[in-house]
Amino acid sequence: MRGGLLKNNVDKGVMDATFKTYGYETETKYFGLHAGIGRSVPVGEHSVLDVYGKYFHTYTERDSWELATGDPYELDGIKSDRIRAGGRVTTDRGGAYRYYCGLAYEYEFSGDAHLKASGAPVDADGLRGGTGILELGVNFKESHDSPWSLDFNVKGYAGVREGVSAQLQAVYGF
Repeated sequence: MRGGLLKNNVDKGVMDATFKTYGYETETKYFGLHAGIGRSVPVGEHSVLDVYGKYFHTYTERDSWELATGDPYELDGIKSDRIRAGGRVTTDRGGAYRYYCGLAYEYEFSGDAHLKASGAPVDADGLRGGTGILELGVNFKESHDSPWSLDFNVKGYAGVREGVSAQLQAVYGF
């Protein structure tokens, strides 16, 4: 489970008929949970295949804001329900580093956003549908010499969601 506050600060998010741009700030609460199941299977002498399935649910509360022009915007609460199935191969040759790569398929069942600008609905595409995910990463594991572990990964998305993300995570074990 997780929850928190989403804050957005957009410099040039809206353009009027004279091509003048306007920014805005938003702040809203969110809540999410996910559950999963998986299995690890040895593959060769130094590698393990992790096969998994996960379910994700996220809810973002309704939000509203006003541009410098005085135009009001309203965004309804957004509910997202996704499932993901995939696998990841991790190779560990006994050194300080583990390398991994993975493939997954994710399907979004909802993810529709409803926006109103000055009281009028704005057409927006939802995120319903499938996305393929490719993941590559390296993990520096903690040892008797150091309680720190570091993980760096890059993910590519193709399908309904498209793009690239990168993550660096540091963990201190005690």
